[in-house]
Amino acid sequence: GCFKVGHADASTVSAAGDASLTPAQPLSKETFNIVLLSGESVDIDLSNVTRVPELRQAVAEYFKVSQAKVQLMQGGQVFGRDSAMTLEPKNGQVTVVLQMV
Repeated sequence: GCFKVGHADASTVSAAGDASLTPAQPLSKETFNIVLLSGESVDIDLSNVTRVPELRQAVAEYFKVSQAKVQLMQGGQVFGRDSAMTLEPKNGQVTVVLQMV
């Protein structure tokens, strides 16, 4: 009996949690976290970003630096300057390294 009650409570809680997230986060569009090497999260609008060059441009504009200073890594892979790869949210967060040279 207790198990069923606990289970019902859990599903009620998760349903409420999902409902509260819906307005801010459209469920149809996967997004990925952008973090600095320091671990600090960066809040950049990624609604139109699907590939590495677009993300590099968005990051450069956000930090007001040239794109040449923006290095992007995801899942231990460093994207080269001329990489045009499509970004996969399932590969995890993207780490941004700003080269202050």
